[in-house]
Amino acid sequence: MTFGIAIEYSILLWASEYLERVVGLDKAQAASGAAAFVLGMFIGRASGSVWARFIAVEQLLIAQLAVTLVGFLIYWGVSQPAVAIIGLLVLGTGVSLLFPLTVGLAMSAAGSASDKAPAQPSLSASRS
Repeated sequence: MTFGIAIEYSILLWASEYLERVVGLDKAQAASGAAAFVLGMFIGRASGSVWARFIAVEQLLIAQLAVTLVGFLIYWGVSQPAVAIIGLLVLGTGVSLLFPLTVGLAMSAAGSASDKAPAQPSLSASRS
């Protein structure tokens, strides 16, 4: 859970800076391009509720981690602005369900202490 929160916060905070300094966009283009991550998260969360009905949570989490890795490799591994922004979109789609899925798994794993499990996200966010 902490890992997912750290990825999400890091990309949200640093994507425009990365697009400006490394990829070579000007400030306005970098800020606009960074919105691809948020769009990807929206797409992922909107479609994730559908996927969660048909795919086991554990399998969906593994798939989301794979999409996150692919998106990160595209985003981090290229210097072409359009491809980097596509990488951010894919990365956002992958990251989008990491938090909700891990919260659900934590609550399932908590058993009789499931009322305490929702406190973990607050602790995880404060650690990242």
